[in-house]
Amino acid sequence: MRRSVNIAYGLSRRLSLVALLAVLFACKAGAEWEREINLADADGKLLDAFEIRRLNEADKSFKEGRYREAAAQYEAFSKEFSRSVAVPYAILRKGRSMQYDLKRGEAIKIYNDLMDYFPDRVAYAAPALFYIGECQMDNGNREVALKTWKELADDKDYRKHWIAAYALNSLAGRLLEQGEVGDAAKYYLQTAVDFRDSNWDAAWRAMWEVRRIHVAVRPNVKALREACTALKGFERRPGEFRGAEEDYFWRVVSEQVERYGQDNRTLDTEAKRRDFCGYWAGVMEGTQPTNDDFQIQAAGLRLAYNGKKEAWVKRLDEQFAAYQKPSDWDRIVKWIGVYVGDKKKVEEYYSKLIFPKMQNGAIKDLLFTLIYPLPAMGKSSYFKLHFDTMDDQEKCGVGIRLFEPAQELAVDMLHRMKDVDRARMEELRLWAKGGGKKAAEFGLPLADYCVLVPAYAKEAYWLKAGLLRGIGKYREAIEAYMMNDDPPRNFYAIADCYVALGQIEAAVTQLREIEKFFKDEKSRASLKIADVYEGAGKRDLCVAELRGVLQKYRKSGESSTAHQRLQAMGIAIGGGTDAE
Repeated sequence: MRRSVNIAYGLSRRLSLVALLAVLFACKAGAEWEREINLADADGKLLDAFEIRRLNEADKSFKEGRYREAAAQYEAFSKEFSRSVAVPYAILRKGRSMQYDLKRGEAIKIYNDLMDYFPDRVAYAAPALFYIGECQMDNGNREVALKTWKELADDKDYRKHWIAAYALNSLAGRLLEQGEVGDAAKYYLQTAVDFRDSNWDAAWRAMWEVRRIHVAVRPNVKALREACTALKGFERRPGEFRGAEEDYFWRVVSEQVERYGQDNRTLDTEAKRRDFCGYWAGVMEGTQPTNDDFQIQAAGLRLAYNGKKEAWVKRLDEQFAAYQKPSDWDRIVKWIGVYVGDKKKVEEYYSKLIFPKMQNGAIKDLLFTLIYPLPAMGKSSYFKLHFDTMDDQEKCGVGIRLFEPAQELAVDMLHRMKDVDRARMEELRLWAKGGGKKAAEFGLPLADYCVLVPAYAKEAYWLKAGLLRGIGKYREAIEAYMMNDDPPRNFYAIADCYVALGQIEAAVTQLREIEKFFKDEKSRASLKIADVYEGAGKRDLCVAELRGVLQKYRKSGESSTAHQRLQAMGIAIGGGTDAE
């Protein structure tokens, strides 16, 4: 016999998912934890028709949640077909049925029987050992469960089963809690290596934790490199380096340092953050010398560690000077972005630019780098663009991006478009997003223009109505919505305007039209009527309408909402207005 588990278990009946997920650090979503072990394909091919029929009956009961019936059926199968290759599967499912029926003590005995009599049927014995740990965990015996899962993780055969990945991650998580970082990293790495193909979710989680440990919990570049080598990269498939292997490794370092430098949960004290920055600044020093982004990041880490701004500026200026090539305007713009908080340094690098020689791409990058922190310099950059080389699509894109930080520049850019109709429609859309008096002042004249352009008329009426609603002109808004011709959306909006005007019956009439003529909107419109009555303080009519939703639209989502609202109001459920 391979082993026999001797287990002491309590009587507490904690919810399985809650207890287990707390240990696994959300390693898998709750629904995914209900994945079950199915009969192995090779075993299924060896069954006769009678065996298949009996197992199918038991499986059906199990899947439908009739666990006591399923347990009896699996037991009957094991007795009737005692020599069948499917007996270990039937025993496992019997134990699982008991476990779901909260009879965990009996389930553990059944799992132990399976492991005693079929220790080498790994496809079923390994899950049995894992489920024993589940039962122990649910019974409140956390340490015992972890020991069980350690036994699974350490068994050279059992640990190859995909379900063992969860045991490994559980152990690693517990060890990490206890401060045993090295052992935790070892188990996470084992999961990532062994289960990349058979259990990607668990492997991905383990890889995530391996990086977190070696980058932030206990920074160790040597251990991170060893893990990267063992895994052949941290991508979905081993060896997907997206470039040279060495460059890939340092890209991983850069990405993970950037991520955890902003992680307040892992670096939860100022001291931890400072040590983190100091360690990685030292590691990155002198590495990847021609990689500007890498060197800028390393300099930033050094600054965060020692607070010496002059040294930071000196380091960055040296990096720039060492590798700058004539006419590399993009690189100058990059440095302006790095120094954007220091106006003098920005001006220093800005003076290096020769705008007539620059392409629009670099000028646009400069514009959007400066427009928020240094709007005057951003505006100056805007007028350096080579407008004559830009098509309408490019002008439109720039105009849209500029609208929030610099409306006047956005409008100027749109006015430079050759397609005047499109330009005015784009400008209308931008004003309509904001609402208010200023938006109406500039947007309404544009709307009046655009409603005369067939391609934009429908949308223009809608936006015009919205602008009018924004300044309280509800009657004019209703007229615009009527011209929108987009039922029932515009009808709902008209009803809202009537409500704003205090014309409750007009709003209800409008919604009744929707309920009458739009099949897919019936329940929604009726529930909306209830909302209107409630907002107007007409409680009796609101209650009657909610009852009507229940009566007329029983299968709708709105029916459920109406039921909940009536219950919250303390109202008895019954028929309502127009109930059939």
